[in-house]
This record gives sequence, C-alpha cells and structure tokens, in this order.
Amino acid sequence: MAGAILAYSLNPKTKSLKIGIFGGSFDPVHRGHLFLAKTAISKLGLDRIIFIPAYQNPLKHNKPENNLHRYKMLLLATKDNPLFFIDDFELNNPVKSYTINTLHYLHSKYEKDEFFLLIGGDSAESFFKWKDFKILLTLCTLIIFKRKDSFIPESLKDKSIIIDFDCPYSSTDIRKKISSGNIPYNALPERVSEYIEKFGLYYK
Repeated sequence: MAGAILAYSLNPKTKSLKIGIFGGSFDPVHRGHLFLAKTAISKLGLDRIIFIPAYQNPLKHNKPENNLHRYKMLLLATKDNPLFFIDDFELNNPVKSYTINTLHYLHSKYEKDEFFLLIGGDSAESFFKWKDFKILLTLCTLIIFKRKDSFIPESLKDKSIIIDFDCPYSSTDIRKKISSGNIPYNALPERVSEYIEKFGLYYK
C-alpha cells in the first residue's frame, strides 16, 4: 500500500511514556479489541495504545480482508479515544508480519519510551514459535490477556504479566455470521458495522 496512513502524529518525545502495542489482523476490529485496550490502560497505567494491523500473521494461512478496509475500520473504531493510535508499519511492508521487526522499528522511532506487548491467551500458546522470541522479550514487557480456556506455558508465566480476560467476541465468528447474512451488531462498533454493510465485506 503506497504511502503512510497514520491515524495520528506520533512525534518522538523527551518524556518517557508507557506504550501498549496491540497487533493483530483486526479482521474486523470488534468491541472486544477496544475493551482489551481500555483494560490495559486502566490496569497497567499505560499512556497510550498503538494498534498495529498486520499484513499477514506468519502463523495463520488465511489471507485477511483488504488492508485499506481493515485500516479504515480500525480508524473508525478508535477515533473517539485520544489514547488510541494506529501505526501502519506492517501494512506498508507486504511480507509476513514478524513482531520482532515491528518492535525494532518502534524502538528506533521512540527511543525513550517503554513498550508493553498485548497478546491474547491463544497467541501465548504459540509464543515460542515466534521469530526471535528471546530477543523480543528484551524489547518489551509481555502482557497476556488470558481466557478461561487458555493454556499459558509455565516457562512464559514468569516472563509476563497475566490478566484474566474473557471476551465473548471473535473476528472469526463475526466473519462467519456475516457470511451467513447476519451482522452481529452487538459485537461491532456502530461505525464498523455501517462500513461493513456499505462495502459488502465478508459476504460470500
């Protein structure tokens, strides 16, 4: 995708900030994503959350929806919260989205800030398959949002902060419901459901 499409200007600062990094396909972004981000801010005292939509998850084979659509839905969902930011670094790199590369990029851009990587319990189960995971753990504090049925490897528990978090929504289920003709309005921010209807996304 040509050109940067940042939702907000993120200028380097002299004051160190605590920044949550929230990556994912956001295909589509739903209320659970937003609630998780708000929970991270309230429980960890973060100064902001940077959402980073992925071009392609290396551990998933399905190709997500059009990059620009996913970006625009994320922008619509976060525009009213001044602590939410979007960075399109991964969308502008048409390769598999390795978190280690993104963290190196963020450290080079915001040298004085402290990073907290937000992941779900399902991602924690496969964390040791991530590229350069040992180095990754030196670049950020890992925050795991654990569902009741999540399995967190014992060797990861002492390397992370674990927050219990049960979310009734999933992007996979939302896509399935839309493809069958039923948009789950309760799971989606209003602007996002309107966007999906306008462009006919996820319908077969």
